[in-house]
Amino acid sequence: MTDFATRLDDSTIQFVRILPGPIEKIWEYLVDSEKRGQWFAKGELHGVGETFELRWKHSELSPNQAPPPERMAEIDKNGHSATNILLKMEPPHVLAFTFGGSKMNPDNISEVE
Repeated sequence: MTDFATRLDDSTIQFVRILPGPIEKIWEYLVDSEKRGQWFAKGELHGVGETFELRWKHSELSPNQAPPPERMAEIDKNGHSATNILLKMEPPHVLAFTFGGSKMNPDNISEVE
């Protein structure tokens, strides 16, 4: 595809990121709600097989503010949440969960690992 992603098959795209720091620190930024909320979305993880909610407000993630497109104004104002299922957690190497299924797109669910 590009330098940013590799298409593995018709339903799988792989993104690889090399992050600075020890794996234990990176793991904390994936599983700790407050740390994850600094770059993506807050939400407490529970046990494998259990649901959890991700909550985010994109305008809080960047110092570069710009008005959102009209169709996204309400989400920008109120934030957004989605209910997901924790599929796998093998610290500090594997975290997998469903992603999507919001009120706007209830059938648009994928898996992230």
